[in-house]
Amino acid sequence: MKIKALGTGSAFARPPLYNASLLIETKAQKRFLVDCGNSVPLGLDKAGLGPKDLDGILITHIHLDHIGGLEEIAFKNMYMLGGHKTPLIAPKAVIEGLKKRLMPALWRDHTGRLTLEDYFQVKAVDPDKSYKLGDFSYTFIPVKHVLAFPSYAIYFKTPRRRTFFSADAMFDAELITRMAKISDVIIYDTQLFTGGVHCSLEELQTLPKEIKKKILCHHYGNNYKQFKPAPMKWLKQGQVI
Repeated sequence: MKIKALGTGSAFARPPLYNASLLIETKAQKRFLVDCGNSVPLGLDKAGLGPKDLDGILITHIHLDHIGGLEEIAFKNMYMLGGHKTPLIAPKAVIEGLKKRLMPALWRDHTGRLTLEDYFQVKAVDPDKSYKLGDFSYTFIPVKHVLAFPSYAIYFKTPRRRTFFSADAMFDAELITRMAKISDVIIYDTQLFTGGVHCSLEELQTLPKEIKKKILCHHYGNNYKQFKPAPMKWLKQGQVI
């Protein structure tokens, strides 16, 4: 399994940074996208990929910088690709949230009333349960982000590499410490100022050095080069881990 940082930017990042997302490729050349924010379709275009090249999209929560690109994927599936349905995978609560946020724009066309299932192969999964996709397994893990709806991290595991991806999350030393014990790499939400509903670089720097060495910082603003995360590192857009 290869994990590529398709996008590393925050909700307010601008090109050349795309919204935070991962592209996973298995040994069998299956591709899975993790989160699909507003600018992620641009990142896919740059990588020479489209909806038919994706064997699944995993969604962590329903903020638009993580789902805003799904509308474009849905319309391409329906009207450019002859009704192709990209698999859409998320915890049940996220699927319900997607139906509420996406369907006002997608629910009806000249053929009549449509559902999310008309655009995607929808798979609702349980949090804290491991599922298999190709040569890796994944587990959605609840994280603290906003009160309005549930948010999840994802733990990826292969025989050789274990990766914890926080998606959007507040600082949670207990969770990070627990996941560091079973992870080789931690990709963690890194806001460049302290406060609000995201973890900050300042907060991450309070962790023990041995944990920080495992952390790749993502979901940051365009001014990230002004900050020094050492011994942590920036997850750079296009980087493969």
